[in-house]
This record gives sequence, structure tokens and C-alpha cells, in this order.
Amino acid sequence: MNYNTVCLRFFVFILFGVMLIIFSSCRRHTEFEKKVREQLVKNIRDFQHSVKNKSEQKTKDALSFYALTDSVYLLNDYFPFWSQNNSNSPLADSLFHFIRSSYGWGLFPEDYHFAAISRLRNSIITDSSDNQRMKSDFSLWSKMDILLTDAFITLWHHIKLGRLGRDSISMKKDSVIQASEIFSVLRSLKKTGELTPFFRSLEPSHWGYHELKNSLKSFLAKADLTKKRYIPVRDSLLQVRAVEQLLKDSGFLNKKTGKPDSLTMSNAVKQLQRSLGLPQDGKMTRALVNRLNNNDYQKFLSIAITLDKYKQLPDTMPPFYLWVNAASNYMYIIDNDSINLESKVICGKPTSPTPSLNSAISSIITYPKWIPPASIVSREILPAVSRNPGYLNRRGFVLLDRKGKRINPYAVNWKKYSKGIPYRIVQLGGDANAMGAIKFYFDNDYAVYLHDTNQKYLFSRSKRSLSHGCVRVQEWEKLAYWLIRKDSLMLKSKTSRSDSLQAWLTQKKYKEIKIENPIPVFIRYLSCEGKKGTVIFYEDLYGEDEKIKIKYFSRN
Repeated sequence: MNYNTVCLRFFVFILFGVMLIIFSSCRRHTEFEKKVREQLVKNIRDFQHSVKNKSEQKTKDALSFYALTDSVYLLNDYFPFWSQNNSNSPLADSLFHFIRSSYGWGLFPEDYHFAAISRLRNSIITDSSDNQRMKSDFSLWSKMDILLTDAFITLWHHIKLGRLGRDSISMKKDSVIQASEIFSVLRSLKKTGELTPFFRSLEPSHWGYHELKNSLKSFLAKADLTKKRYIPVRDSLLQVRAVEQLLKDSGFLNKKTGKPDSLTMSNAVKQLQRSLGLPQDGKMTRALVNRLNNNDYQKFLSIAITLDKYKQLPDTMPPFYLWVNAASNYMYIIDNDSINLESKVICGKPTSPTPSLNSAISSIITYPKWIPPASIVSREILPAVSRNPGYLNRRGFVLLDRKGKRINPYAVNWKKYSKGIPYRIVQLGGDANAMGAIKFYFDNDYAVYLHDTNQKYLFSRSKRSLSHGCVRVQEWEKLAYWLIRKDSLMLKSKTSRSDSLQAWLTQKKYKEIKIENPIPVFIRYLSCEGKKGTVIFYEDLYGEDEKIKIKYFSRN
């Protein structure tokens, strides 16, 4: 046997020994991991069933999506998603940090078990050399795993669909996220570890959403998000309760006493006013309530609500459409995600709010007639004409019977009518007409439209919630020509109807111009917007945000 043969055999022997050691080590590791996982499976199952009972009792430990979470684990044979090699996976760390910074998405970390997950992360012992100590921590691992899974599912729902209930104008269909989809995504994310891009893929594509979310960064940089109790403005009973609790929390009322009498309450309010540097009259006025609600926490709630309202829109918006915000009193023409035109508008006052709706402009009417709705007739016109029948002539109204015959208003005994009248009141087209020179018609259940106005001086006001519900447009002429040009382009027509529109406006003629391809219009009520990196807030005149705060965010 030569030297080379001896060396080769020796090398093979050494290689075989090394492979045997590695194989034995891998086998022992596999058996150990199997025992660890078996214990985790048991703990996860036990925890799921205990949480199910707690969910029924609505305790603080309940999961948001128990049934869905359980189904996802079933698909994974109840093995953990968020740990590997007896430590947190990179994906678990990524989710934890995402939850901690979720304010930047208009979300609240406490909605995703942040405190409980933080405690578990701090409590878990990761010393792999002490098997007995590790065994005692298996239940903690499983609890944290299941809380992370529920948090992930809840984030998915909140980022994609929002926290507000579906309503009559929501254009996004109710989406049911299937357990199989969650299971597949979790397996994929565990390989890539790229959690944030996935959540970004769930967000609305609307330009306004991203303007607001981007502006949220500068707001949060200076904001104090210490929770402050919301004081209802429109519900007097809820307001009294909230004020009493606020005064007790602030130490101005004794927490142990029952319902305070009026004198005690007034003195406590005076102390509150003194602490705020306000005149001390002891009265809970609207101004004082607004002052108490004007804090960063309540502003953040308004941002969160507005971001969720964007999530009720379709996943993909039309290539061009009209966007009206009744809270800001502005209208925009959006053309391929760019603002083509911005115009001041005048929307409804609090007693006759402009409704949120989805429709499409199907025609333009020059020098339209206006038929006041029954509510305006009974509330405004009837009292005025009862005092003086000449009111109708001064305002350009004519009185018609059911056959369309004109009636002399002085020949009517107006005193006999208190609500409705057996006549039609019509305001003829002209300079005195409330709709001005043009009306943009779109089908809706509220008889509201976009139109010009004969009270153009109102556009100079900063607060423009002044109409009976319709939307008066300052740049109505630019809007009309844009609609006609856009419709002609869609029809691929070489003939422009712009000249005809100009002629009818000059002649002050009643004429209807049909829009062959109706242009979508969205009217919404959003109490804040993002503009050039800054969040702009608007007064909640309609009380819509207040209702949402009480219904969906009172626990926050």
C-alpha cells in the first residue's frame, strides 16, 4: 500500500467521522426542535380556547379576530409564525416596530396589543443552555405569537378597509380576508421580511389620502398625543357627563361625590376656566367646549377618521372626476391624479348640510329655472309670502297651479297654510335666479346640484357653509368648458360645443347640453386635508366627526 493510498483512506475516514458527528448533531437538534414545537402547539391551542371565552366576556385580553386567527393557525398545523431558533424572527421584530410607529398611519398602537406584546418580549428568556427555564417560557412564546398574528390581521383590516362601518355611499365592497390568503402572505413575508411594502400595497391610491398621510409626519413631530377626553358639542346629556368626568379627572370635582348640584358644578367650571386663563363665569359655553376639544389628541382623531373615509372609496378611482369637500368648501377637477382646477365653493349650512354622495354630471343647463324644495318653501318662503305676497315678485318667483297656470300671489289666502301649499313656486332663469347662469345636473336623491350663484360676494368669506345644500361654484365657467372639452375628447369629436355654450350664455337662454359620457362627481365631508406637508383642519360644522368619535373611538 503506497503513501497516497494511505492518505486517501485516512481522509475518507476523517470525512466520514465529521459527517457522522454532523448527522448526529442535526438529528439531536431536530428532535429538540420537535419537542419545542410540540409544546408551542399545545400552548397556542390552549391560549386560543382561553381567549375565545374571554372574547365572549369582552375582556381586555380578547383578540380582535379570534375565529380568523384560529383558522390561520389551523392551516399552519398550530405551529408558530413569529419565532425561529428560540428567538424572535426578523419579521416579528419588524411587526413590533411597525405597531410602535403606527401613529404615522393614523392608527393607535394599543389597538394591536402593543403593551402586552412589549411585556412578553421583555419577559421571554432566550438562554438556550437552560432547557428547564426555556420550557417555562413556552407559554409566553405562544401568547406573543398569537397576539402578533391577531395584530397583523387587525392591521390588514384597518389599513385596507378602515375602522368605520360600511355606509350607503361606500364604493368599496365589503372585503372578507380569507384565512388562506393570510396564511399565504405570512409564509411569503417570513421569507422576505419586507412587512412595510405589504402594508403600503393595502392603502388607498387616492391623492388626498397620501397628501394627508405625508402631512401627518410634520403634525406628529410637534404633537402631544396625551389622551384628552372629548366633550360632545351637540348632545347635551353626553356633554354634561363628559364635563363632570373631566372636572373629576382634573381635580376640580371630588371623585367620591355623586352628581354635583348646579352651584358646585359652576364653581368647578370656574376653576377650570381659571386654569385655562379664561374669564370665569362658571358657564359651559360652546366656546369653552371648543377650547377643550382643540388639542392634538382630538386633532389626531380627526386625521384618523379622515384617512379611514378615504378607504371607503373604490380601490381605483376614475381617470378624471370632480371632488368636493363640503367641510373645506373647495372643489377640484382631478385629471389623472393631478389637480386640473381648484375652485372655492359654497356648501350647505349646518341646518341644511350638503350630503355626501356619488354621482356623475350628465348635463349642463344654461340659465336654469329653480324649483325650491318643499323644505325651503315651508321653512322660508311661506312665512315671507304670508307677511307680504310681493316677496315672490321681488325674488323672481312665479306661482303656478297644478296645471301650470300662473296664479296671482295676492289672490291667495296665505294664512290658511302652515306647512305645504297646493301650488308650485318656480324661479325663472335670469340674473336674479339663485342658480345663476348655469347648473350642472347629476342624478341624486337630495335634489342638490353644482351651480353658479347670484350672490358672488359670498365667495370672499372664509366660512362659506351658507347654502341650502347645493354646491355653488365660483369657477363655474371654467368647469363648464372643461366638461365639454373632456366629453368631446371621449367622443373623439372634432366639433366643439364651446362656441354654442358661449352663445347661449350671451343670449341668456335656457338650454340643456347633454354630457354623453357622464363625468363622476364625489361629494365628501372631510374635516382635515394635507396641503404642502401641513395638515389643515376645518370646523366640524355638521357634527359628523363628533358622531364617529363617540361611536368608534370613545375607547381611545
